[in-house]
Amino acid sequence: MSAELICPVCGFGNRPGATVCEDCGLLIPQYQACPTCGFMNTADSRFCGNCGSELGFEKKFSGGPSRLKGPAAPVTAPAPPPDPPAHSLQPPSMIPQPPPSAAQPASAPPQASAASPAGAAPPATWSPSPAPPVFEDFAGRVPPKAGPTFRLVHEGTGVEIRLPLADAALVVGRPGGGPDVDVSGFPESSVVSRKHARLLVSDGEVRLEDLGSANGTYVNNVRVRAETDLADGDRIAFGQGAKVVFTFRLS
Repeated sequence: MSAELICPVCGFGNRPGATVCEDCGLLIPQYQACPTCGFMNTADSRFCGNCGSELGFEKKFSGGPSRLKGPAAPVTAPAPPPDPPAHSLQPPSMIPQPPPSAAQPASAPPQASAASPAGAAPPATWSPSPAPPVFEDFAGRVPPKAGPTFRLVHEGTGVEIRLPLADAALVVGRPGGGPDVDVSGFPESSVVSRKHARLLVSDGEVRLEDLGSANGTYVNNVRVRAETDLADGDRIAFGQGAKVVFTFRLS
C-alpha cells in the first residue's frame, strides 16, 4: 500500500496520488523513488539525492515539459520589419535633387495669361441661387398660413372628427339625410336624426344650430334653440340622455 503524501505546509496526510492538499488546498510536490536505493526524490529531480544515481528524468520528460516544471520556453517574437529608407521620411523639399543639366533647362516661371480676345466669353463666376419659387394651389392662389383647427372628440371612444377651416355648412346626422358629419358609427347613434343639426364654419369661428331634431341638441346641458357660438371645451350632445356626446376643440 502506498504511503500517504504529507503536505509540507500543514502536515496533513493526503491520499496517494493527490496533487492538491485536501486540508489547506496548496499544491503537493510529486515524488519519484530512486531505482537504486529507493529514496524518494521530487518528480523533477534528475539524480537521486541519497546515492547520486540517475533517475531517468530525461527519458520520463522527453515527451514535453513536466507539469511540475516552470513555464515553457519563451516564444521568440518575430523581428520587426526593416526601417524605410531615410530619405523617404524627409519632406519633399529636403530630399536632395540632382542639379539641372544643360540638356534639361530649368522650367520657366509661369507667365501671366494674355488678355482674352474680343468677343470671347468671360470666365464663369459664382452667383447665389435664386430664391425658391412660391407654390400655388390648383386655383392659382397662394396657400393660406397655418391657422386654428376645429375638432369634435367623441366621449367614450376618443375618435376625432376634423372640421374644415374654410367657410362651410356641415349637416350632422345619419345616412338617409345626406349628412356631412355621419355619426352612425358611434354607439347609441339611433337617438340622432337623419338631419339632426348643422355646424356653421365662418371667419375662423364655429356655430351650431338644431334642425328640428326629435331628441334635440344640447351644449353644456342647455338645449340649442338658435345658432350658438362654440368655444373650446364645449360639450355637445346630439339627442337626450347624453348618449352621443362630443367635445369641441379649438387649437
